[in-house]
Order: sequence, then C-alpha cells, then structure tokens
Amino acid sequence: MARIKTVVAALLAALVALFVLQNIDLVEIRIFVWSLEIRRAFLVLGVLGIGILIGWLTKMPWPTDKR
Repeated sequence: MARIKTVVAALLAALVALFVLQNIDLVEIRIFVWSLEIRRAFLVLGVLGIGILIGWLTKMPWPTDKR
C-alpha cells in the first residue's frame, strides 16, 4: 500500500511540475490601486490553495453557543 502511495505522489508531483513548466508566462493582477505581476502557474496554484482552505474551514466543526 505504501508503494502505491509513493507512485501516486510521484505522478502528482510530475503533473504539477509539467503544469508549472507550461504556465511560466507573467500575468498582471490589478486589485483596486495595487498591481502585481506573477507567473500564471503560481496564480492558479494560489487560488487552488485558497479554495481548499475555504472548503476546509467551512467543513470544520465550529463550537456552538449553547445558551
């Protein structure tokens, strides 16, 4: 089972590396008065990370106020 996890992790790492190599163009992000240039791959991975974080936070069991 550990060998399968290692192979899957290696395949995912290879796919991420391929994705990053194919999306190295700089893109400009403008938010209100700020402007930022970032590589497209990092932008997509950052947005994915934010989405995962939001999904994780919404599924967390939050303490309820028992009044």
